[in-house]
This record gives sequence, structure tokens and C-alpha cells, in this order.
Amino acid sequence: MKRIPPKAVTSLWLIFLLALGARLGFAWQQERKFPRDVLAPAMFSQETGSIAKSLATGKGFSSPFGKDTGATAWLTPVYPLLVAGIFRVFGIFTRPSFFAVVFLNALFSSLVCVPMFYAGKRIAGPRVASGAAWLWALFPDAVMFPFEWVWDTSLSALLGATILWATLELAESKRWRDWW
Repeated sequence: MKRIPPKAVTSLWLIFLLALGARLGFAWQQERKFPRDVLAPAMFSQETGSIAKSLATGKGFSSPFGKDTGATAWLTPVYPLLVAGIFRVFGIFTRPSFFAVVFLNALFSSLVCVPMFYAGKRIAGPRVASGAAWLWALFPDAVMFPFEWVWDTSLSALLGATILWATLELAESKRWRDWW
């Protein structure tokens, strides 16, 4: 006899909210360990932050290493453009911009639970779906990366999981418009 999991355990909203809470809680706990004047510059000192700074200051998609090195193809443009937009609103290499980027990363990482849940449900049913979503929600690396790296890791995970889900949905479709 199959046992259906309780609704609370399989609630996608609960999984998503706890995933977001875990990521933001980790970020809040880690943020307190850094001196206030070091937090944002240290986290943005990678290639993404440098390219976003170039974009925000009108120098185009360039200079991934902090010095004026010219145009670059070091990263795909989507994530540095998002960070550049945050820089335009909150300032370049500021604490508020760092928190905005961490929140965006945490949101992307938490949203991975949604396509993962639906892909799991399509493949193996609701129990596996909720198990997979819970594993992602509380997976230590998935909780840490939104704070540790100002990089496209969380966005890439979301896009990859969404493509998997879309592929599974499309696989059995008989409508032509779904394929275009």
C-alpha cells in the first residue's frame, strides 16, 4: 500500500520559503564575520564585479581583472548586466549593492526547487519530487554559494533545471506550437 506524503512535506511553497530562509540566514550569519568596510569590495573583486563595474560606468563589457584591459568575452553577458544594474541603483562595490546581489543569488538558488520539483514529479512522482526539492533546498553548497560567490552559479543552476523541466514537458507533446 502506497503512503502519500503529508501536504506540508510536499508543499512547494514551504520548500521554497525554507530554501530562501536558509540562504538568507546563512548570508546574515556570515556577513557579521566581515568588517563593514571590507565586505563588498572583497566579494566583488572577481571578474563578474569588475565587468559589472565597467558596464555601470559606461566602459562597456570590458576589464574583467580590475584594470582597463579592453573588451572581453570572459563571461556570458546576462549576469554581469544584472550586477551592473544593481550597481547603478545601489552604487558600485557598496554594502547595499552586495546585499542586493546576495538576495538575487539566494532567490535564484531557491527558485531551483520549482523546476526540480516538477521535473521530479514528471519522472518519478510526488514523493521523489518533494525529496529532490528538499535536497536542493538544504544542500550545503546550494545554501553557501549565493553568499560566497558573486558569480552566475545560482542563475545557471536555475536555468539548467528549468531547461530540464521544459524538455520533459515537451518530450510527449503532440502540439506543433510547443516545439516552436
